[in-house]
Parts: sequence; C-alpha cells; structure tokens
Amino acid sequence: MRPRIASAVVVLSAIGLSMVLSTEVAAQVTNAVNSGNWSDSLIWDAGEPSVFIPETRINGGLTVTIDQVGEVADQLDIGGNPLSGQTRTGTLQVTGGDLSLDDTGIGPGFSPSLRLGVGAFDTGHLTISGGTINVNGPANSGFAEADILVGDNGTGTMTMTGGTVNVNDEMFVGLFGTGTGTLNVSGGQLNVLGRNLLLAFGSATDATFNLSGTGEVNVAGFVFSSFSGGASSVLTQTGGTMNIGSAFVLGREGNSTFTHSAGTLNVVGGNGDFVVGDNFANNVYNVSGTASVNTGNVLLGVFGEASAVVNQTGGTIAAGTILGRPSFYSIGRDGVAQWNLSGGSVTGGTELTSIFLGDFDSSTGTMKVSGGAIDISGNLSVGGALASNAPPSPIGTEGQALDANGILIVSGSAGTIALGGDLLANPDDNMRVGSGGEHNDGTLIFEILNNSGVSIIDAAGLADMTGAEIDVDILGGTFSAGATFDLITAQTISSDFVQVAEDMGSIDLSIVSGGNGQILRATLVSVVNGDFNDDGFYNCLDVDALVADIAAGSNTASFDLTGDGNVNGDDLNAWLSEAGEVNLGPGRAYRPGDANLSGTVDGSDFNIWNASKFTNVAAWCQGDFTANGVVDGSDFGTWNANKFTSSDGSQVVPEPAAWSAIVCLIGAFLARLRVIR
Repeated sequence: MRPRIASAVVVLSAIGLSMVLSTEVAAQVTNAVNSGNWSDSLIWDAGEPSVFIPETRINGGLTVTIDQVGEVADQLDIGGNPLSGQTRTGTLQVTGGDLSLDDTGIGPGFSPSLRLGVGAFDTGHLTISGGTINVNGPANSGFAEADILVGDNGTGTMTMTGGTVNVNDEMFVGLFGTGTGTLNVSGGQLNVLGRNLLLAFGSATDATFNLSGTGEVNVAGFVFSSFSGGASSVLTQTGGTMNIGSAFVLGREGNSTFTHSAGTLNVVGGNGDFVVGDNFANNVYNVSGTASVNTGNVLLGVFGEASAVVNQTGGTIAAGTILGRPSFYSIGRDGVAQWNLSGGSVTGGTELTSIFLGDFDSSTGTMKVSGGAIDISGNLSVGGALASNAPPSPIGTEGQALDANGILIVSGSAGTIALGGDLLANPDDNMRVGSGGEHNDGTLIFEILNNSGVSIIDAAGLADMTGAEIDVDILGGTFSAGATFDLITAQTISSDFVQVAEDMGSIDLSIVSGGNGQILRATLVSVVNGDFNDDGFYNCLDVDALVADIAAGSNTASFDLTGDGNVNGDDLNAWLSEAGEVNLGPGRAYRPGDANLSGTVDGSDFNIWNASKFTNVAAWCQGDFTANGVVDGSDFGTWNANKFTSSDGSQVVPEPAAWSAIVCLIGAFLARLRVIR
C-alpha cells in the first residue's frame, strides 16, 4: 500500500507544481485577434481571459460576444493599447450569461475595471441587451479601480437595451484629456453601487447621456455633469427612471444642458438636492411633457459665479419629498438664476416647502409665470428679508442676506400661484446695507397681455410688501378707464410697497376687502392715447408735446403709448401710426419728415425744416423729426430719405419749379456744412 500512497503524493505534487508553474508563466495580456465568442480560446492570442491574465484587450475593429455564464477578467480594455497592425477600435456585446471583473492579484497592479476608448485615438463600444456585468473591487478606490470608464481619454459608447450592470465604485463618462463618452440606457438596469456617476469629468471632456424607454439607473451617491471647468455634457431623458442617493448636480463647473420630457428622476436621500448650475457655468434644464422630478431641495445658481436657467413647459417638479425635512426652491442661491414657467407644475411633497427668489448675498433670482402652476405649502420670498438658512427665531441681522435680488413676473392669466404660507416681498425689513449702498430688492411685475387680465397671487397667509416694487404693464388688450386687475390676495397685505414711477397717474394701486381677506387691486385711471390734450384732435399740439418730452428725457407716463415704461422713438412711431389712422384713414401712418402732417413728405416740409435749421427746437412741426431737441442735419436726413412719398406708400412727383428751388436750398445747405467743417 505504501508505494501506492507515495505514487499518489507524487502525482498530487506534480499537479500542484504544474499549477504554480502555469501561474508564474501566465501571460500578462490576452488580445482578441478574431471576432467571435468570448469562450472560444482561438479568438485570443494568449487564450481565453481568466483569473490568471490581468489584462484583456479588444481592438482591431473586432467584436466579441458574451452569452454564457462564468466569464471572467481583471482589467478589460475595449479600444485601447492594440497589437501592432490592429486598428484602435473594439466592440464587446453582451447578450446573455455573465461577466465578472475581479482583481487576481497577479501582474503589475492591475485592478478590476472596464475601459472604453483608453487612449486619445482609441474607440470602444459596449452593448448590453441581456446578461450581467459585475465590476467588482473596493468602493472608495482610485481611478480605474472597480470603475467603468466610458471614454477614458478617447471615445467610448455604452448602450444598454437590457441586462444588468453592477459597478462597485464609480462610473465615468468622459474622464480625462479629450475623452468623449456616450451612455445610452433604454432598457435594463445600471447600478453604481459605491459612489458616483460622473459625466464629463475632465476639463476638456464631453459626455452625452440618454435615458429612455424602461431603462433604470441607480446611483448610490451623486450624479455630476460637467465636473470641471471647460467640460461639456448633454443629458436627455425621454423615459425610464433614475434613482440617486445623494444629489443630482447639473453643471458642477462646466456647461450642461438637460432636456427632460418623460420619465422620473428621484433624489432619495443624502443631501437631497437637485442642482442646476453649481459653480461657474451656464446651465439649462428644459422640462416638458410628463417628466417628473422628486427631490428634497431645488437649487439654481448655487455659488457666486454660477448661472442657471429652467424652462418648464410641462412636467412636475416636486421638492419636499424626503420625509422629516422641510425643503425649498432656492432660485439664485448665491449666483444668478431664472425659472420660466409656462406649463406643468412646481410643487412640494409631504414636507413644508418654500420658494426663495434671490437667496444669499449678491444673488439674483427671477421667476416668470406665464402658465402652469405653483402650488407650495410654505412661503414665496421675493428678495425677502430672510434667507433660506435663517434660523426659526433669528436675532438682529441673523439669517439676513445682503444684496439678494428677487424678481417675480406674472405674465398673462394662464398661470396659477397658490401659497400655503406667506408672500414675503419685504426687502426693507432687512437691516443689512453694504458700504456701497447694496441692499435687498424685491420686484413684482404684472404683465397684462390681453382682455383676460393677469393671474392673481393667492397666499393663504399674509403678504408682507415692505419695500417691494410693484410694476403693472398693460401690453395688450382693450381697456377703458376704471378697468381693474386683482394682483394679490392674502389675509392681510401691507401697504408699504413702492409703485414704479412710470405707473404713477395712469394706474392706481389699492388694498380692498375680498379674497382671502384682502386684495391688492390695480385700477386703470386713464387710457393713454395720442390725443394728449384731450381736445378731440390729433395735431401738432400733441406730437410737439411728445417730441419735447422725448428730447427732455422726462419719461412722462401720459406719453407712454407703447406701455413699456419708456418714452422714446417707439412712442413717436406709435403716435404717427395712431394719428394717421385717425386723420388719414385705416392702415395709413404719417411718414417721417412730414412736418405739416399733410400725409405727404414734400417741399413744404423741407421749407419748414429750412426755416428752423440749426436752432434748438424740440417740435416735430418745426422740423425736429429725430426728437433730439435740435433741428439739424439728422432731421434733413430724415426728410431726404422719405421725400416725395405719401402715407399710402405712393410716390409724389414734385413741381419742376418747386423742385428747382429746393435743389438750390439744399446746395446752399451742403455748402454751409462744408464751411463749418
């Protein structure tokens, strides 16, 4: 029996030695040399990838397919470090089975990772329609350790229509150098289990992320787009679901655009923030259709150099969805931001939710509501006295920002603004003033576009308007004196607001009983028209008064025919059209240079100009066609450009004798100009 035992020991020892020897001499790299199935050893130059080969490479324009269970590798490069003579492009397609990337502990320190487009001139493609990929290894590790890199330094594309991908640490789409990465998820499940999904990480990288269909992306930590300055990323979601553990940051330091028309994005814990424009970039979020966002807080324009724009035509944005945590929308947190709401809804979840327009120091936040709905349980602060981080019972200037500027524009009557708390447009309750006079500003602009009027701000609590500027612009519709527009309703409305100067005399603001207790009502005192002296005629008395006001820069509201708050050449053009309709007939306007308002620019108008030339006269009917307070060469230019034309667009033939006299006068005028020069 002993010889047999000895023989068995010898055999086992030989097997062990063989394993050790095979480990010691195993190749460090196996390269695909033909397209085919991963499990076919003949397509690899050093045999099928295994736990004993630290690095696997697919290049040469080849395509390798995985459809069987139990496939393994350590570091897998698709498009990178090709064999001599191979092109720098490779493709891996996973249709079933599974692939696990694990650290073998063999070779020059390779760690489990999957890299697409390793070098600047490399291109890698990964498609998953079924099966599973597991990138194992330690979380919180370095680059290319338990990571997927789509566009490492080159170009990478990863497309999922099914299957499952699990990443133990992080995933990068566009990592370093000129890395360009594209991630398409229309089906299956992508799980970033350790930390973050980073889109366009390096300063010159580009990333594209498309989520659609039934695709699901789950990220344990943050989603960052355009992480570094100079990076650029484009995100599109037309379906699917994204679940994020800590925060979603659109544009950390680079430029990002996110177009979201369907599907759901959930920020389920951690910071609980949905951020647009974190640091120094211009970032845009376009939301429409049935898109949905559920998050804790929404922050736009977070730090001093940041800027952000949200264009919402549909969809639902809901803050306050993390239980036990009051939440807010901070629009212009420490930078500049604008939210344009024309459809969809801005709302809160189960927790108290407020909105701050202009939040921290030197911030500007604007919200324009032309449609859709704002429905929150808390307050709406417009350049208000307190910032979003103010304590419940502040003492002195505690919680007061310096130079926080808020602007709320209510445009037309299609929107809804419902507040469960207060309207706080109270900048003058803030006691902080900068050395240069900086102070908070709160402005409410109500734009009346047509006969439907304007949407009302409905506050269940009070409306503190201490120091707020109120501007009512009638931009359309037909109204008579005495027409009223309800702007705000609340339990009580403070009367210490400021009416903008251009509304004085034409619009009256008053607080009346009604609605939730009180209503801030605008009443049209007078209707501005071109018969400024109300004598029933449109003539030189009217147009000369208008020209005098323009020349003086007085901006008198009664001359503001366009209703834009300024009295300028636009109002002069409006008067010429309005007066022409009255005096000359429908569709006819007085031409520039028609000094005597005859309907024709001819020699008689030249004679009027000639009689007043080089004098300080601010009167249309004496030749000041440019309304600059002087009859000079610029007015002659206006006459000359329109000479012998009529208000109906026809040409007028001058009498030969009259024309000869005009030519002589023009010649004398030009000669004088040469002498003056």
